Amino acid sequence: MEGVLALLTVAWPYTGRRLRTPLAVLGAALIASVGLLRVVLNVHHPSDVVAGWALGFLYYLLCVRLVPPRELTSVAETPAELDTAR
Repeated sequence: MEGVLALLTVAWPYTGRRLRTPLAVLGAALIASVGLLRVVLNVHHPSDVVAGWALGFLYYLLCVRLVPPRELTSVAETPAELDTAR
């Protein structure tokens, strides 16, 4: 779950508005299918999967809180002058 959410967080600013909804649906479907397949294959109990989803989401929120995504810089932004960094 953390991996899918992290990839969505990184890719979100670079995708157009038309692709955001399908991307979010694809991410949710991937997370749900992996969790449901764990139960169907009798590898985990349903409570384990729900707890994993909850802990994964809380870990993702903690990471986003500690290291927020950066804003995209504008192309029109003026670059720094040479030899001004000290």
